[in-house]
Amino acid sequence: MLEQSGHGVESDLCRRPSGAEIQDMSAEMTSPLTDQEFITVRVQDPRLQNEGSWTSYVDYKIFLHTNSKAFTAKTSCVRRRYREFAWLRKQLQKYAGLVPVPALPGKIQFHIGSSDDFIEKRRQGLQQFLEQAVQNMVLLSDSQLHLFLQSQLSVTEIAACVQGQRSFTATEAILEYAMSNRGWAQEEALRHS
Repeated sequence: MLEQSGHGVESDLCRRPSGAEIQDMSAEMTSPLTDQEFITVRVQDPRLQNEGSWTSYVDYKIFLHTNSKAFTAKTSCVRRRYREFAWLRKQLQKYAGLVPVPALPGKIQFHIGSSDDFIEKRRQGLQQFLEQAVQNMVLLSDSQLHLFLQSQLSVTEIAACVQGQRSFTATEAILEYAMSNRGWAQEEALRHS
């Protein structure tokens, strides 16, 4: 079911996963008897932003949990909308050379059928896109993918950071977001108010 949000402040909120949820996700990706690297990425919790206006859109929570050395933060949670996924795919294509970049679900302005069904199919397609991207070593080496998954920087800020046009590095941006605990802390505050 689609959750609605009319406030821009809420667009980057993420609920802190419980220890049991993290263990469940880790167990899906690795056997407890091995030290195998895992990357769990989930696209979930679609929310309608700016409901009732011409600028309304749906964004999705992206939750990442990993033990991979490729990632700066081992757990992160951000919110992104479809057009940001489309931007990321275009950037990955630009720098991946001959490596195929996974497809995104189609962008359909007007669709027949249930809006919830459309949003769920899109969510599944976005999750499949990210799952395939993080399993590809060439794509995984792109700083833009890491910033997309582990910071709340806008796509413009991501591009500027990667091009060295900001006073911070990709690693610094990710660590600042991880240490601020912004997404989880803000959602907890709203839940208790």
